Amino acid sequence: AAILPGAGAEEADALIGRFRSALARRRLETGVCARASAGVAVLGRDAGDVAGLRLAADRALYAQKTGRR
Repeated sequence: AAILPGAGAEEADALIGRFRSALARRRLETGVCARASAGVAVLGRDAGDVAGLRLAADRALYAQKTGRR
């Protein structure tokens, strides 16, 4: 989980992309396959408070995971 104050969806998506690229590079170095799933939620767009934001991010995470399979 990561909280990115002041970041919007585009910044969060870019961070996720960099993280996945780092995992892919590590796989090439070690032969170990690791994958990551992430759910992005933006305060004000997806929820109005922290509790709602966590719920929205969790829903986005599971939507991303099921879409990948």
